[in-house]
Amino acid sequence: MPLPLTSGDRGVEVARPEPGQTAAGPDTRGTGSKTLQQEEEYARRRGPLMAMTASVERAVREHEQEQEQRVRQGSMRAGAAARLVHDLQQRKADGKHLGVGYGVEWLATQAQKSSKDEKEQQAFARRKKQELDEQGLTMMSCLTMHAISLRQYFEGTSIGMSKEARLDQAQKLDAAFAKAADARGTGKQEVFGGRGTVVLEEMRKGFGFETVHVDGVRNKTYWNYANYTSDEATRRTGKVPNHAAPVVGADSKRPVDVQVGIDRFVKLGKQMSPDSRTIWESLKRVEYAVGVADSGYHTFVLTAGKVYEVHWDKGPTNPRLTEATDVDAFFKRWGSGVIAVPPGVLNTKPKPVEKGEARPEAP
Repeated sequence: MPLPLTSGDRGVEVARPEPGQTAAGPDTRGTGSKTLQQEEEYARRRGPLMAMTASVERAVREHEQEQEQRVRQGSMRAGAAARLVHDLQQRKADGKHLGVGYGVEWLATQAQKSSKDEKEQQAFARRKKQELDEQGLTMMSCLTMHAISLRQYFEGTSIGMSKEARLDQAQKLDAAFAKAADARGTGKQEVFGGRGTVVLEEMRKGFGFETVHVDGVRNKTYWNYANYTSDEATRRTGKVPNHAAPVVGADSKRPVDVQVGIDRFVKLGKQMSPDSRTIWESLKRVEYAVGVADSGYHTFVLTAGKVYEVHWDKGPTNPRLTEATDVDAFFKRWGSGVIAVPPGVLNTKPKPVEKGEARPEAP
C-alpha cells in the first residue's frame, strides 16, 4: 500500500505559524485564548494559593523561632538558679556558719533524737522548723531543686505572653508540684517531700519535655540494684519505674501513678551505640534539664554538663547539703536515671527500628 502524500509532495506551500500561533490558529493549550507568552507570565505570578502557602510557612517558621527563643531564655534562667543555690550554700556553710537551707530528713532525724515520744518529736520538729525559718533558711527535700529551677524556667518562657497565658502556665506548674507532693504517699510508701518521677511526667505531658532513660550498666552487686532500671527492661515497658507503682496520695487519699514515660534511650559503656553516644553528648551540652536517679530514689538538675543535687539528710551548716558533679561521674555513682529536657533541645532523632528488629546496643 503506497504511503500517503504529504503537503510537500503535493507542492503545497506550508505557512509557518506566527509566535503565539499554531497551524490551526492561536495557541489555546490549557489557557483559553492566552498565548504561550501570557501563560508564562501568569505562571511566574503568585496566585492566591501560593501566597497563602508562603504566609503559612512564614508564620510557622516565626512561631518555631519564638518557641526556641522562649526555651533558651527559660533554660538560661533555670540553669543559673540551680548554680546559684549551690554556690550560696558553698559560700556560706563551712561546718559552723549557716548556709541557705536544711534537709527535711535531717530535721526528722533531729526530732527523733530529741525524744522517744512521738508527740514530743512532732513538737520539737515544729519548734525547730520555725526557728530555722525565722533565720531565713529553706527546708529542702527531693523536690526543692526541681521547684526552684522550674519556676525560673517558666518565668523565662513566659516573657512576652499574655497575662492569661502566664497565669494558665503558673497554675499548671503549681498543679504538677501539688501532685508530686501528694505522691509522697503514706505508711510504708511514704517518702520525704514527694516524688520526682511525677514532676518529670507532668513536664512531659503538659509542657512537651522529652525524657531520656540512661542505663549505667549495673549487675546485682550494685548497691541500689533494687531500684536500678536497665535499658532492656525500660525499652520493654516504656516507663520508669519499670513496674506499675500506684501510690495512695498523702493529701488526696486517691491512687497516684508515679511512673514516667520514656522517649529516648542511652546505654553507657565502652561500646556505646551511635544513637546512645549522640544523645549522651547532646545531653552533656544542654543548658537545663531535670532528672531522677534509680526509679526516682534521688533527684537532680542538669546544666552545662554538671548535675546539681540536694542531700536532704544534711543540716544547715553542712556544705554537702548541695553538690555539683560532672554528669559522667554522677552516672558512675548511680546506676540509672531519667532526664527530662525542654522541647526542641535534643534535635537529633534516633534512626527508626523496623518491626521485629532489635536496636544495636552494647551488651
